[in-house]
This record gives sequence, structure tokens and C-alpha cells, in this order.
Amino acid sequence: MGDLKSQVTPASFADALRQAIERRGVSLEHLRGRLNDLGTPLSVATLSYWRSGRSQPEHQTSLDALASLEEILNLPVGHLRSRLRPSRRPGPRGGRMSLADVMGGDAVRETLVMLGFDPDASEALVETSMQVTVEIDDEGRARSSVSRCVRKATRDDAHATPLILRTDGPGAQIPDFVARKGCSIGKTHMDVGAGVYGVELLLERPLHAGETAITEVEIQLPDDADPDPFFELYLTRRLSEAMLWIHFEEGHVPTHCQAYLDDPRHRDQQVRATMGTTSAHHVARNVGPGTLGIRWDW
Repeated sequence: MGDLKSQVTPASFADALRQAIERRGVSLEHLRGRLNDLGTPLSVATLSYWRSGRSQPEHQTSLDALASLEEILNLPVGHLRSRLRPSRRPGPRGGRMSLADVMGGDAVRETLVMLGFDPDASEALVETSMQVTVEIDDEGRARSSVSRCVRKATRDDAHATPLILRTDGPGAQIPDFVARKGCSIGKTHMDVGAGVYGVELLLERPLHAGETAITEVEIQLPDDADPDPFFELYLTRRLSEAMLWIHFEEGHVPTHCQAYLDDPRHRDQQVRATMGTTSAHHVARNVGPGTLGIRWDW
């Protein structure tokens, strides 16, 4: 008779995933291909981080893929999802969420603290609209993103706001944040092990409550990252407009793109990405808090 405790104690998410993969005798590359066929693509690196316990599904695109993964591995519905650690992504409070809420994870909270921001406090500067353009190279890697935001002061002397990039796992290189217009870079905190990178954006001058400023920032992304077939925006509050525009290299354009929206006010709304010749985009109005993303199939 086996150890009763080991039989009744649920395995962690990483343990359950690892055991299921070993039982099926499949490779991560095989899983990547099957997930892609089901329209819920994940990179091999992401699957590897999940299997090792370095990270777990947090974002909507990852949670969507989790159901497909259970199907591929012949697991009961919810077998893997029920073993996820508690998420730090609660529902909206008064129409807003902090960056730590919407992005999830202790590393995000720690990064905010290291940049001089209280993870649980109301922001002095909030986005009212956002436009993000992403460049994807011929190997399917996101090489750079440019974000243009209208920011509004919620109190006098507002002059700084955090900007955080989160990846699915660590890499050997770190991204480069470049303040192009309307702002400069102050403090930085790069948690390579957690894949969380943050900077303090400083406006050209302090704002009075109700004033607005426009900032433009480019993030030059590491070229050693595993190509992820999606890109997401984190919306901490309701925005009048959020636009995500993905540019692909000519000759290396996806066969299909799908927009998705993780917003409690739009649970039943179907959103689509508009395809161009070498790009895909989605514009959402009166959206957030939550996540807006586009994923694609090659």
C-alpha cells in the first residue's frame, strides 16, 4: 500500500504537467505543434518554464492554451488549471487595477517597489488612450515596440509613472527602454530571473490634477528570446481607446491572426484582428481594465 499522504495531496501545477508529459511520452516540440493546430499557440520556452515551475499561466492567452493542453495530454478538464497557484489578478476595483493586479506575480510588485512606487496605491498618472506598434522579424520574434500614450494627472505634481515589460521567462539579454518624446528614463529595475523589466518614466514637467501629457517610448526587445506567437497590452483602467498594431516582415506573414480581450465588461464580445498585407491590428474603445492581445498562426 502506497504512502497515503502522497496519494491525497494534489501535485503542483509543474509536477502535474511534467507527469502528464512523461506519461504520454511526447516532446515539447510536439506539444507546440498540436497547440498551434488547435489555435492556441505557445512557444517551447513557455512550455519548458511551466514544466520546470519557473512560471505558470497567468495571461488570458496562456489560460486559453491550458484547456487545449489538457485535451492533448488526455487529462480531465481542469486537471492542470486546478493546480495553479493563486493569481494576483483579482477583478476590477472601482474600474481600475494596479499593474501588479493585471500583470500578476510577486516580481512585478517587487519591481514597482524598487522603482519607488506603491503597488497598491492609486497612480498619479493614468493612461486615457494607448497606441502600441510591434515589429516582428523574419524569425517570428518581437524585435521592438513603440507605445504612444495620453496620460492624465490624478493629483497635483504628478511627474512619474512606471513602465513594465513582462516575458514568460528569463533570457540572457535585457530589453532597452528608449524615451523618444515627452519623457525621460529615471530609475530602472531588471529582474532577469523572473523576466520582469521596469523603468520609471519622468515627464518633461510636473502636471496639475486634470492636465494631460503625451509620451512615446520604444522598447528594443532581446534577440535571444524564443518567438512567442502573441503580444499583449496590460490595461490598468478603462481607456477611451487602445490600439495594438503588429507588423510582420514581408514574406513572413502569418496565415491567421486573432485578437482577444480579457475584460469583465466584454466577456461575451467577440473581437477580431483586422488583417492587412503585412500587418494585423485591433482597436478597442471604452476598454479595460484587463488584457488586450493578438495571437497568430504561421
